[in-house]
Amino acid sequence: MRRFKELYHAAALLVLNTVIVLIGFNALLAFLFWLIERGDAPPKPAPPHQTGTMAPFHQDGSPVDNGKRFRYQLEWSDFDAYGTQDQTFVAEVLDDFYELGQQGMAYQPWVLFSEPLFQGKHVTVEADPRGIPRRRTINPPNPDGRPVVTILALGGSTTFGYNVADEQTWSSYLAQILNERARQARLNIHVAVLNYGRGYYYPSQEVMLLVDLLRSGHRPDAVIFLDGMNWMDTEDVPEFYKRAEREFHNLQFTDKPDHRQILEQMSQKIPMLRLAQAIGRRLSLVDQRSVAQRHADERHLGVNHIINGFRQNQAIAAAICRLYAISPLFVLQPHAFYNYPVHLYRRPLPNEALAWRATVQQIYPLLMAEPGMVNLSGLFDLWGKDKKAIIDELHYSPPFHHFLAAQIADHIDLSKLHPRPLHLDEDAATGLPRNSTQQN
Repeated sequence: MRRFKELYHAAALLVLNTVIVLIGFNALLAFLFWLIERGDAPPKPAPPHQTGTMAPFHQDGSPVDNGKRFRYQLEWSDFDAYGTQDQTFVAEVLDDFYELGQQGMAYQPWVLFSEPLFQGKHVTVEADPRGIPRRRTINPPNPDGRPVVTILALGGSTTFGYNVADEQTWSSYLAQILNERARQARLNIHVAVLNYGRGYYYPSQEVMLLVDLLRSGHRPDAVIFLDGMNWMDTEDVPEFYKRAEREFHNLQFTDKPDHRQILEQMSQKIPMLRLAQAIGRRLSLVDQRSVAQRHADERHLGVNHIINGFRQNQAIAAAICRLYAISPLFVLQPHAFYNYPVHLYRRPLPNEALAWRATVQQIYPLLMAEPGMVNLSGLFDLWGKDKKAIIDELHYSPPFHHFLAAQIADHIDLSKLHPRPLHLDEDAATGLPRNSTQQN
């Protein structure tokens, strides 16, 4: 019995010491990870303007954290790029996007996701007559009841208009400009622009969205694709694909835990697992070929895939538009990481952004050479090399949205657009209107 107690005591001490060592090692790793992540934080902003009450922006243009700011907004939002906008108005727009972001993305058939229905002070995501979400466009009134020409706007977050108000998207400005030009040309038409831009979307998703809209009964006269910012990943699948894949599995096997997801969650909370995961990623890069050669091969394949994606999606979209007698316009958009002057950002770009910029500068000249693409990649130079056009890291300012809309309008011949009898043909729809997307 005494021997058993001695063994038990020794084992207990061994276990206790092991636990203490593990706890201490994890605490040390947690502190080291905190130091690494802290090093990525933006510089401390200048103090806020003092106007009797706390102003919503600091003197350097960065937003004051009012409890409704994402880290991305705090790091990158630049009030000085908004032009002559009122500080309170811009702060309310950022509030709206914070609230919208808190709702996450909503599931949408065929394209996987979209922004959810939302009503803020200045930001609106509404359901169209078929129940498909779209960003509200401020179209001018049509008091004379003129025949309506409908134009769809498709693209990513720069088309949706992230961090600007409904009336400040290029879609809203395009509607104003085209109607003014139609009036000056004495054309008996009224132009309505509908904004189906979505965050993260790239050409493959936009083609599927166009097909979905047409099958739902939409019959636009023209469609504009504004692309270049977002590319397909290595598998040419939408954002959130892997998560959706796991959730679909879980829906079928609810009694079986998703061990991979549980392990991923644990690896983000336990420092030792984070370290093991980082070491695993590092070891996975080592094989018989040199790492540099592998990266060069991957970049080459990635370039080919990206160009193939743009080329084939453009051909597919053009064929669909011919089938439905729609006039398409493919626009290569201004890309902040291609040629926006880096000194205009309110903070230095981090290393990963500079690396991405180098990749964009490799891809964009190839996209510019693609036939049938309206090249607006040089608009930052036309706008002014010392004039701010980007309000965060990638998205356009309200004045630049207006400038972009005018450039797009120059490539639209209104005299060749003829209003249809029906812009929403319920009898041609393949299904009933959707009612599953609910406003939160």
